[in-house]
Amino acid sequence: MKHDTLFQSSNRDISSVFGQHTEIYVSLSKNILPHALKARYFFEDHDSFEEKLTTGLYKSEEFNQIYWKEILFRSHISILSSLLRTCRLIDATATEYGTSNLPGWASCARALLENVGDSIDVLEYIPCTISENYHLINRCILGKMDRAICTAEELEEKLIEFMYARKPGRDEKGKIPATHIAKPTQYYIKTLEKYQIGDVSSLYKQLCELSHPAAASVQYMFSSNDEGKSFYINDQNDGVALKLILEEHSSSFDGLMMVTFNAILISFRLLDEFNLFPKIPPLRDVNFDNIPLWSKVKENLKLSHGKLQFRDH
Repeated sequence: MKHDTLFQSSNRDISSVFGQHTEIYVSLSKNILPHALKARYFFEDHDSFEEKLTTGLYKSEEFNQIYWKEILFRSHISILSSLLRTCRLIDATATEYGTSNLPGWASCARALLENVGDSIDVLEYIPCTISENYHLINRCILGKMDRAICTAEELEEKLIEFMYARKPGRDEKGKIPATHIAKPTQYYIKTLEKYQIGDVSSLYKQLCELSHPAAASVQYMFSSNDEGKSFYINDQNDGVALKLILEEHSSSFDGLMMVTFNAILISFRLLDEFNLFPKIPPLRDVNFDNIPLWSKVKENLKLSHGKLQFRDH
């Protein structure tokens, strides 16, 4: 079934879960996605590239040009797929909230936490690494850097891991690169914890117990009219339990949106400075000046600021 819009859920349900300021992210995502989706990516054949590299057939300016174009392509893929995946999971989480389906909501919210952690793991590298080396990278992609080989191994590994990491089969252990092996889920939750957006670990534990076979996935249905002397199953408890979790962890849901969208939008804005991707005009009117990450990027690039004010957590 085709998606007619980026978000199927209502703005009211999205705001109820993620906070009022999420509306600006929803609106901007809808505006920038059509531009970003026009991007096309081109990669050298891996075997041919390796052969030319090992036999010394590449001149340094040729290697640098191919290498950095592909790094920027991988960066754009990571940013765009993070945006789309995040929006899909926000939409699913808000939809389940709107129907007061607690297990469904917990499953979607749990997946959102895991996937935002995965996205941030690479997105925190993209804007800093690229902006710090912007002028050098620009020379590379123009084929004008012939004095030395320029690489960014840490960023490269993060980008490859984001695109290809998975849980290997038993017969694959020891046979595939480390960048192709997915990290444990707790790694991504700890990544989110660094941003101090509430007790993410506690929230994640609650979501797991509600979406997995566990006592919490059953006991929230219990009700009593006689102070616990007897109880019955109440099919109307979902909404009450859901709102209690949101009240307890409002700072986590609120902060989650700022952490992921700020990184995505700033990364897009940075790549807009290169002539490799479709321009995203809506980003030119955004003022990110209240976000420390943007201050670093802008200082590196000496970029002008826009009109729409964003904030950091």
